Amino acid sequence: MCRWQAFVVYVLLDIVQEEACILSVPCVTLRENTERPETLEVGSNILAGAVPEKILACTRIMLSRENNWRNPFGDGKAGERIVEILQRRRN
Repeated sequence: MCRWQAFVVYVLLDIVQEEACILSVPCVTLRENTERPETLEVGSNILAGAVPEKILACTRIMLSRENNWRNPFGDGKAGERIVEILQRRRN
């Protein structure tokens, strides 16, 4: 969905907000709310709604931000941890 080369993504769907955050791509959400408030808290996302002037202002904000936010969705190693736990229980 998101590409590493993107400067910013415009989204409606919450899952894309999450992916953009994980991939360190600034996100402008074209809605007034989100089910991924973590993205707002870490600064990877901003709510713009549908007003063109606000979309432009939010885009400028996101393009001026550093893409060094922390990933609030974990480190991507949950699967490895689950396998380790299951192997320990098996033995």
